[in-house]
Amino acid sequence: MADYKLDITYEIVTPESAELGDNAESGFEDENMKFDSLSELIDYMLNEGAAEPSNSNYFHANTWYNTVDPIQDRAYFEKGESKFLGFHPKGVTEEEGKIIFDSITQRKNLAPDEDLKFASENQALQYLADLTGQRIKIGTASWLSGKDYFDVAQGLYWFAAEHHGGQNSSLYSIMSAQLKYNPSPSENGPDSGDAQEVYDYLASMEDSEQDDAAEEALEYVQEEYDKSHE
Repeated sequence: MADYKLDITYEIVTPESAELGDNAESGFEDENMKFDSLSELIDYMLNEGAAEPSNSNYFHANTWYNTVDPIQDRAYFEKGESKFLGFHPKGVTEEEGKIIFDSITQRKNLAPDEDLKFASENQALQYLADLTGQRIKIGTASWLSGKDYFDVAQGLYWFAAEHHGGQNSSLYSIMSAQLKYNPSPSENGPDSGDAQEVYDYLASMEDSEQDDAAEEALEYVQEEYDKSHE
């Protein structure tokens, strides 16, 4: 069963409408086109000329993609009409939408056999990092958004304290030096719901993902602390 759908819109600009700064006609070219995989959807959009996102510098949930060059059909050559297409992905998660954005803006195809069902947002962002060769940070991770920096610090501290791999490990460095969190003498673990949620989230991740997620939580604590003390 197809997981992904695509609506295609169009707009036609004639010499007369161009003078008015408007299009002469617009509507749906196709609706609810079905694709069995994200790679198939991206390949189709790239092959059909999708190039320019509606938000050129960042991704959001409603981002869609335009063709830049008009379709060179009979109306183009005989009447001077320029037809442009818009591609509107549907049925994708936020993480998959970010991958579409990166693939379209960088003109990169995905391998057709890649499994793009991600267990976590961090896993999806790691995939993007591998795809682009750079670390991807898009806004605040959903598991941290809105949390008090003290709660995040507490949850991170106790997770690092109980799961670090020794003095040379990243988690030990976060706990002992970078975080600057000092538990009270009576404290023996997270004592708020949000702190426990941070601890549990980190504990639920694969070992290979925990260091990156912990670094992200550390950055969040530092940024939110700085904001509160401006």
